[in-house]
Amino acid sequence: MVTAFQYADFTARADLAASVHRDRAAQFVARHGWPLVLTGEGREVDSFDAPGTEYLVAARAGRHLASLRLRRASAGSMAQAAFPDVWRRHGGGLSQMSEVTRLCSAPGLGALDCRAAIAELLIALCRHGRQSGQERLFGVVYPGVARGIARSGWHSERLDSFETDGRETWLCRWDCTAAADWALQESAARLAERAAMARPDRRAA
Repeated sequence: MVTAFQYADFTARADLAASVHRDRAAQFVARHGWPLVLTGEGREVDSFDAPGTEYLVAARAGRHLASLRLRRASAGSMAQAAFPDVWRRHGGGLSQMSEVTRLCSAPGLGALDCRAAIAELLIALCRHGRQSGQERLFGVVYPGVARGIARSGWHSERLDSFETDGRETWLCRWDCTAAADWALQESAARLAERAAMARPDRRAA
């Protein structure tokens, strides 16, 4: 189940928020080696974890599975703060969109469970964008992330390509449309079918 939280509601769910921030530290600091500052409790929190930010969180039985942040660029953009050259090239258009950051999955999920959680999260993001008037989204991602989202059924428009710490990095745009929603649902259904076929009880039947 995916829930959309405003910042105040997210922070009020202290255990869930702590789990999200710890898993962000595991993914972005431990796995990717980003030089991010962690709290004393090992949580990854930055200046965009603030009023004006929304959180979409996929969770089961209170356990964080996957999440992301959503913020209208007019309220302050991470891309603007972290990539000023990119913002100078594209900020005019991006300022009218919403930015997706910190797309994260929980460590330890199996491959199929991880893909299923991300697929559920993306469907919720597409629908939330349409319902909240945030139909145009952008994000700074590694190519593998953009390709993974495309495999889930949501293709992006690459607006720019550049390097960060020697790694190719893309600025991408996604549009929240009915067609994207449909494609994401179809991909999620195929993934669910694969997961069902992989269950031990099904293989033994």
